Amino acid sequence: MQEKEIRPVTVLTGFLGSGKTTFLNTLMAKNPEKRYAIIENEIGEINVDGKLVSNNYDQLIELQNGCLCCTLNDDLYGALEILHQQATSFDELIIECTGLTLPATIIEPFTVHPVFKKYFPLKRTICMVYINTDKAS
Repeated sequence: MQEKEIRPVTVLTGFLGSGKTTFLNTLMAKNPEKRYAIIENEIGEINVDGKLVSNNYDQLIELQNGCLCCTLNDDLYGALEILHQQATSFDELIIECTGLTLPATIIEPFTVHPVFKKYFPLKRTICMVYINTDKAS
């Protein structure tokens, strides 16, 4: 296995409205030298978050109308296979999960499955949480 084939993975998860897409856009803006591939998961038929991701549309894979942890799990494996074939076109993979995802199910392929563990090692999991500090609520 060559170093150029390995692409670290960040799983971005968190509650609905917690700022996952804002965080993702900020991360990309702060690291313009890095080429990110993004798997964007949306529970609905229209992928609003995918439209909000400001860069890297060439490497944006939208998995919508379901959740990666259950109904779209096979789609995640398919997307990873496609990205492995395109590994020279990006440096790191970020998976932005829908706010309803069970993160352990998304993380599992990167820690258990021998091929994905080898070529897509889990670098980090980031969980966004929104805290309402408005005392009037």
